Amino acid sequence: MDHKRLFMLVASVLMVLLVPVIISLYNFNSVVFDKNLYKKEFLRYNVYMHLDKYDIENVNSDVLTYLKNKKNNALTENGFFNEREKTHLLDVKNLIGAILAMYHISIILFFLLFIALIFLLNFNFKKIAKISSVILFLGSILTLLVAVLFFVLSKFNFDFVFD
Repeated sequence: MDHKRLFMLVASVLMVLLVPVIISLYNFNSVVFDKNLYKKEFLRYNVYMHLDKYDIENVNSDVLTYLKNKKNNALTENGFFNEREKTHLLDVKNLIGAILAMYHISIILFFLLFIALIFLLNFNFKKIAKISSVILFLGSILTLLVAVLFFVLSKFNFDFVFD
């Protein structure tokens, strides 16, 4: 096998593996900063009733701004969170930052590999479309398999999957 074919195979396999990462992390990014989701959950758990002394919408907005890695002194000055909770929020912020960095790196790597494939295929758009279709199909199947695997594992041993 020559170097060109080997690189195309490796690039294609990496792209297939990146599809579930990109799809999953896109979903994570969409959900983690969705203010409407938090409103629904706050209503569901009667947060507005239990914490009626606070402007929950403002606190939530401050938390989300803080987690997006923007400066936000209001979160530390409003007296809503104690030191332990602030430390936990910093841990969550660092974790979210790492996950979003992985998301962006995955997208960049996917497109760099795609550009490399375009050059390796000498701009033959028929071959490019065919290989891209196979990559996206296999990546989508892999995404579904991973989702089903997590679903099944969470039904049997949620603590293990959560950890």
